Amino acid sequence: MVGESMTIRRRDPKIIGCMAWRPSALQYKHWSVDGQNLELRYTLFIQNWLACGWDRFHDWLMWRFHWWFLGLSAVLLQKDAVSNF
Repeated sequence: MVGESMTIRRRDPKIIGCMAWRPSALQYKHWSVDGQNLELRYTLFIQNWLACGWDRFHDWLMWRFHWWFLGLSAVLLQKDAVSNF
């Protein structure tokens, strides 16, 4: 997959790839910055716990590995995930 995306980009450098990201995408169906109306995706504790762990791991992967592996030019952020700091 990496080879294919790099080959396509070498042929036409104007082609870009991007991926959308939001916090807790696997743990919650809907997410809001203020923590209101959070609806868990899974009802079983173990499933929710695993989704929480996978969310943390995916967050780490996203900023350190996925962008390179997938050949991304941009990462789209959910508007409420950007802080004012």
